[in-house]
Amino acid sequence: MKIQIERDEHDEILNRLFELRQKCKKSKSKKIHAEYRKAEALCEAKFDYLVLSKLYKYKSFANYEDLKQDGRVALLLALRNFDPNKGNFYWWANQYIKTKIKREANRHSTIKIPIKQAQTIQPYKVSEIPVVIDSAPDPFQNMESSEIKTQVRNAIEKLPNDQKKIIELNGIKSYSLNRISKELNMKMPECLKLLNEAKQNLKESLKTVY
Repeated sequence: MKIQIERDEHDEILNRLFELRQKCKKSKSKKIHAEYRKAEALCEAKFDYLVLSKLYKYKSFANYEDLKQDGRVALLLALRNFDPNKGNFYWWANQYIKTKIKREANRHSTIKIPIKQAQTIQPYKVSEIPVVIDSAPDPFQNMESSEIKTQVRNAIEKLPNDQKKIIELNGIKSYSLNRISKELNMKMPECLKLLNEAKQNLKESLKTVY
């Protein structure tokens, strides 16, 4: 009975988070965004047991505390990416957490040799640490990278048009400040001021996400 009550409470907290997340997409209200961050922090605390449940077999690892933080980062990503219309959150979060912890633990306990180097030398065992040929990309890193790029693109889209334009020229196309000033038909000091303002606004926007 107690377990069911806790589960119902957790589901209620999750539903509140997802509801606020949808509101944040449609509104720039500081109050709503503050409520969302508060709900997210509450969910991180309530669901921390999902992280701890995946760590019991890594207690002897020297980087145990790091693995714990990696698991919590995975939990946060799960909370931010989960679509309540497409399945069960607990399964989704467990996959995120398990994958991240396992890969980071594997990084700590194995020596990896790039595939090009492995073609010219024979892998050999070093003490008790196995040698593994690292021939595949890390799906979790790809997922994290994709998530970060999406958040940055969304933050850029929220900037005023002139700031959005200068960020695209400077950060995406890597134009020099001199070329940007010509593109925007602005004097160099004005261009530099606009760029700094755009970067500051982008930084502030991303603070609400990370």
